[in-house]
Amino acid sequence: MKTKKIAILGAGNLGEAIAKGIVNGGISKPEHVILTRRNTEKIKHLEADGFQISTDNS
Repeated sequence: MKTKKIAILGAGNLGEAIAKGIVNGGISKPEHVILTRRNTEKIKHLEADGFQISTDNS
């Protein structure tokens, strides 16, 4: 299976739900999903699940 890397820009409530659905649906592993948000404190808890988080959209 080819590795799929996915970025979700602006990971608010909807972005978080999409990221979890991607992983739960077997589309990608959490370590291949990057979530960005201006204030990463609100999504820091996702790092424990293996997601990558950042403030940089580039």
